[in-house]
Amino acid sequence: MRFVVIGAIVGCALIGPSLPAHAAMSCSQRNEQCMAFCTKQFKRQTGCTSKCADALPQCMSSGCWNTPMSNKCGYTKG
Repeated sequence: MRFVVIGAIVGCALIGPSLPAHAAMSCSQRNEQCMAFCTKQFKRQTGCTSKCADALPQCMSSGCWNTPMSNKCGYTKG
């Protein structure tokens, strides 16, 4: 289970950089990508989606997406 959650977090961390540098991503958009990745890759695992859910309110207040494997700032608080 721990390996699956860590793998999910790594996968979520890889989704963000796929946008062009000039495109500002909102916390809500980042969360949608994280959840979509979890749903696709880990259909029966809740650990991945719970990491997304935990990161969203933090991002909305700070502009930073923080998970155990991703610590990136610069997201808009929308």
